[in-house]
Amino acid sequence: AGRVGSEPRFPGAFARLGGALAWGQWLAAGLDALENIALLVLLLAASSAVAPASSWPEIAFWSASIKFGLILAGLLYALAGVAARLFANRQPAATS
Repeated sequence: AGRVGSEPRFPGAFARLGGALAWGQWLAAGLDALENIALLVLLLAASSAVAPASSWPEIAFWSASIKFGLILAGLLYALAGVAARLFANRQPAATS
């Protein structure tokens, strides 16, 4: 027996998607760290005589692209949840 209110408001696929997107935000944080490392390597290599490995720009690009995609998906999911909540609370106008 669970607590009152422990059931998800939107059971099914929408709730599973929310769980996946929540974990995706942690992945986005890791990708942000990887992007920062790649950019730091490029910055330090540009100030030294050693040429950077050719893969660092691609690592930074793909890390940032996936990161922003995950963040955008999370924001859209949150907005969809707010919209669903607002429309679910609407009462039809009483007719006389």
